[in-house]
Amino acid sequence: MNHTNMKTLIKCIAFAGIILLSCYACKENTSGNTMAELDLPETSELERTADSLFQTAIDSSMLAGGEVLVYKDGDTLLRKTYGKASIELDVPMPKNAVYEIASVTKQFTAAAILKLAEEGKLSLDDPMTKYIDFDTQGYDVRIHHLLNHTSGIFQVKMLPDFWNIVQRPFTQDSIIAMIEKQGMMFPSGEAQFYNDSAYQILGLIIEKISGKSYEDYLDDTFFTPLGMDNTNYCSNDRIEPNKVYGYDYKDSKLIKHMRVDHSWPYSAGSLCSTAEDLLLWMKALHNGKVFSPAMYQKMISPKEIQGWRQLRYAYGLHVSKDGGISLIGHGGGIPGYSTEAYFFPDHQLYVIVLLNSIGADELNLIYKKLAFSALDPSVVEEPRHKPLSKKFEGMYTGSLDAGPKKIQLKSIDEGLRLTYPKNDFTISLTDYRGNDTWENTEWRERVRFRGDTLEIDYGAGNYILIKDKTANEESKTK
Repeated sequence: MNHTNMKTLIKCIAFAGIILLSCYACKENTSGNTMAELDLPETSELERTADSLFQTAIDSSMLAGGEVLVYKDGDTLLRKTYGKASIELDVPMPKNAVYEIASVTKQFTAAAILKLAEEGKLSLDDPMTKYIDFDTQGYDVRIHHLLNHTSGIFQVKMLPDFWNIVQRPFTQDSIIAMIEKQGMMFPSGEAQFYNDSAYQILGLIIEKISGKSYEDYLDDTFFTPLGMDNTNYCSNDRIEPNKVYGYDYKDSKLIKHMRVDHSWPYSAGSLCSTAEDLLLWMKALHNGKVFSPAMYQKMISPKEIQGWRQLRYAYGLHVSKDGGISLIGHGGGIPGYSTEAYFFPDHQLYVIVLLNSIGADELNLIYKKLAFSALDPSVVEEPRHKPLSKKFEGMYTGSLDAGPKKIQLKSIDEGLRLTYPKNDFTISLTDYRGNDTWENTEWRERVRFRGDTLEIDYGAGNYILIKDKTANEESKTK
């Protein structure tokens, strides 16, 4: 290239540069954005919500770290990790880390039982005692009672000194013997009381019918076929690659989590998994890849008690509405870890939150706030307010060994105030659902009236209490 051509080329490049800079200047003047701002990727409202929720919890020392996965209509809307996998080692949270998922395990146990039923190897109407030697004190406990927490079997977590003895390994036979010794809490089918014992028994039934260990049956039936390579039965001894440390929130700070030997939670809460694997499972389950449509409907269809008390827990899954939005899923909590995994069927939305901390109530609401942030605000119903009728005010008493013994109700402008006198715990229910029914969706608490009878539902606990006319008359005279 000669000298003249070189000078011409330099002039052309310089001129093009001036034009380019002029264009950027015009864009800056018309939009108010700087060049640096234009280079920044756009952050969604969903991500900003997640960032705020997690950072607030971490800054408040309620949370060590976690991972969130939000998936809708075939697209990943958000996949992000926060905080530390190890506070001691100052290790950031890795993507797709392994967490203990606690009671999210129950849907796998329920699905295994339904799979065996679909294959004709058992019936959901079979008596429990057909497979397990257990004194039900004459009550007719069926497999379907175990699945939806209406069996009346003693809840293992109510054993004396439970949180001390769970730190040591026990055989399943010895644990079941301890539960059996405590007797039944109520006749099967008359109430619903969240029950780990029932799911431990279901695990033993799976082993007896399949001839495999609980872990091997799940691996052969679900985990391997679905490609859930990072899901397994948790171990107190095995070194687990990519598993995060767990922490308990106590006295306004994080501490090392209490040890729980996994012989205790067993088929009620001893699985470990990742966000990716849980999404694989949920998509398969809710899209007909696990069993037939008829069996799936059994799994997600809560029953009624006594013809009028509608449960919100089906077989291993909560099934209800929040803000008018249908949801199906389960939460889990075990020392060191908490999990929420929910599917919103009307919107094909999946929300998975895995945390390596437990103990702060605020953490339980993260999944719901993320779900609402991912949806169009117009689909979320505003709560309706209606004060409780004066005729329903007063003290109500229960007669079952499970559930509350006394509840005090008082009308407020938005609904009602409910107090448990035993521990002086009070909450307000201000979302009116019609038919003399009020809810507090944050606590999953619901009350419904039928004459002098009060139904109270916690989501996986359903009881009736009767108005205590004597107590109410005495309060009027004071």
